[in-house]
Amino acid sequence: MAYSPENPIGSTSPKDLMANAENTDLLALGNEHAYPDRKGALRKSWKGMESDFSSSQNSREQLYDLDRFERGSEFAEDQDIRAAEFNWFLKSSGYETPVDYAPGVAVTRLTQQVRYLGELYRAKASAIPFTTSTFAADLDKWLSNGDNSIRQELGDPRKGGALLRTESIYGSEQVGDTLNRHELTGQEAGVAKYQGQNAGVARLFLAGYDSLTDGAGGSDWHRYFRKIMRGQLGYGGPGLQLFDNTVAAQEGAAFGVSGMSPIVENGQNYTYSLGGKGVYAVAATGSAYLDWRPGSAWKSARVYYLKQPGGGTFNIGTSDQTVAAMVSVDTVSDSFGLGFIDVSIGSGSSGRGVAVRTVTGAVCLFGGLFINSDTGFLFGNIARGGRKLADVAAQDSLLRKQWFAALQPSYFLLNGGANDKSTRTGAQHNADLTKIITDVQEVSPTTSIVLIQHNHIYGEETTFLPEQALQKIAVAKAKGVGYFDVRRLLGSYVTANMGGYMFDGTHPSDKANRAIAGYYAEQIGFSANSADPGAASYNPGGTDLVVRAGSLSTKHFVVAAGVKTQIYKLGLAAGFTNTTLRMTVCCNRNGSGLSATKLILVTVRNGTSGNSATGVTTPATAYSILDANAGDFTISAEVVSGKCIISTTPAEYDSNIVVECDYSVPYNPSAGQVIFEN
Repeated sequence: MAYSPENPIGSTSPKDLMANAENTDLLALGNEHAYPDRKGALRKSWKGMESDFSSSQNSREQLYDLDRFERGSEFAEDQDIRAAEFNWFLKSSGYETPVDYAPGVAVTRLTQQVRYLGELYRAKASAIPFTTSTFAADLDKWLSNGDNSIRQELGDPRKGGALLRTESIYGSEQVGDTLNRHELTGQEAGVAKYQGQNAGVARLFLAGYDSLTDGAGGSDWHRYFRKIMRGQLGYGGPGLQLFDNTVAAQEGAAFGVSGMSPIVENGQNYTYSLGGKGVYAVAATGSAYLDWRPGSAWKSARVYYLKQPGGGTFNIGTSDQTVAAMVSVDTVSDSFGLGFIDVSIGSGSSGRGVAVRTVTGAVCLFGGLFINSDTGFLFGNIARGGRKLADVAAQDSLLRKQWFAALQPSYFLLNGGANDKSTRTGAQHNADLTKIITDVQEVSPTTSIVLIQHNHIYGEETTFLPEQALQKIAVAKAKGVGYFDVRRLLGSYVTANMGGYMFDGTHPSDKANRAIAGYYAEQIGFSANSADPGAASYNPGGTDLVVRAGSLSTKHFVVAAGVKTQIYKLGLAAGFTNTTLRMTVCCNRNGSGLSATKLILVTVRNGTSGNSATGVTTPATAYSILDANAGDFTISAEVVSGKCIISTTPAEYDSNIVVECDYSVPYNPSAGQVIFEN
């Protein structure tokens, strides 16, 4: 290369331009790490810069790896120290084995626990040290330990699995970590577990008020609860049974009625009925009658009716008595009130049921309390699917007081409000609960009342339910009643649904109902692990009643909007047979994923002819789930030419309809086929 160092930078000489061009070519493409410029100074080539960068990058990576290794070693050493310190803290801060509360206990540590009425308590830090005197005097020094103690044991691999498994008559159920899913707030502490004054000696349990008690999807918690309690207290009798199709199906009772209408929600006489159920006549002419035969043994019954201005009359006795041998009852009164008449099965009687005959005028019959012995467990379901707690609170207060004064239940499990989720604020819910509880406490002060916080419901965050949940706790504390929280058992809606504990967006599944029954029993103070002696059969002197249960064929068909289509054409065996049908009807709107589902209850009666029907009740909807814009449908039942015809009619849209139907037929055990599809 020709150099021209004499020419200054910025030279326009052709020789300098040529030199620069050669230099640029070498710097970009040359294989050497450096080349001299036209002034003779060495300049890094592209090759040289790449080589230097690679060397520097390797050096940086080595330094980074060395630094990371040194830091990792230091962190591991520190972590070992922290783990040891934390394990020591856990060991030293664990709760001690609780001792029963008694005067003279020295409390000097935060880890000490005492047990009082089945609840665990720990001392407030500000109260330590002190010596116990009486629980009432020391109340402000304690905090409920909620489920903290059990959480400590759940973490113990030797105990946790056993604690989470329930072995009982309702099955071996692995609950998983459900006991860990709901943290007790400070407001809930102290009311989460409750043993009322009747624990261990309870007799009549009442439970209400909506489908979370009445049941859905063919299941309810109290069928399992009864088994547990019979195992604890023995069989006391069929209990309180309201005259209604739903109750008949649940209880396996034989129910026949003619010339009287069922009490419907917010309809006539609804405000006077404890459970919103029963039957009534406005102007009966003497041919109306009622038969109710419980599915298990009883010796005496107290039948409740409405006393009313302008009331009518009826005769009542056992099913084997003639009208002449029955007692005549006049229901007329200056004001509305609760009346009752006692019926008993005589020695050697073959009567198994209560019979009401020659009903005349205005008569309303609510139900009966059926008793088999002076001891033992009795249950009464006063719930009704779809019932709003606001409607219960608005019922006649005087009649409610008369009901509870007459029944004097040992326990009252009050679960209500789910149907008020869009209509009642937390404050209004508080007022509803307070009104009901106040009425009960006034006339039945020995009744142990328990407020039930129901399970989580799909979409509840957009409703008043969270407000209502807080108010339940406030009412429980203000009124001095018990409080059970089913959310602690089942967890969040998502968790419960994934675990198979939900039947739908609102109601627990059969699997959950089994667990709920055990939870209630154990929270009250009874063991869920006892053998069920079963309900007693009828006394000798007549043929025992048995219940034939089964399913009809499943129906599936397409029905045009407004077109009435037959589902079943049924007949019953001869011998004054009756059956209760439980139909689950799903109506899917064509061309959409929208559906309407209902549980329909119908009672069919027959006389002396085989494969025949002589009467049928108006179909009653136990519960319904309707998607928006799915369209509704109706179910009708009628007797045509000696057969019961059950039909459906979609109201608005062409629909695919699927019907599943279960039946129960109380009947003589020697009988053959009891129901016929024609």
